Amino acid sequence: IIEAATGFELLDALMTPPPATNGHAFDLVISDVRMPGLSGVDALARIGHGPDGPPVVFITAFGDDEVHEQARQAGAIDVLDKPLDVDDLRTFVAELLARRAR
Repeated sequence: IIEAATGFELLDALMTPPPATNGHAFDLVISDVRMPGLSGVDALARIGHGPDGPPVVFITAFGDDEVHEQARQAGAIDVLDKPLDVDDLRTFVAELLARRAR
């Protein structure tokens, strides 16, 4: 687990990930849309996220249709709106990682 408090920290983590242990540096990225300095969506867009990268899920309290579309265009597979049920998030993540492992 890597924590990024700002969009720039997220960008740095995505550009210089820790050593891969299973062929991918990260299994999953969960990020808030709004972050200090640089949005999560802008960080993802700057790295040119492709199909070989980890799945990216954004979380937002400001989830209008435009935010959802911008996130998907940047490469996110989903945008979850706050407030979140933690158990639902765990189930979502487990299913997502199980599909990726196949």
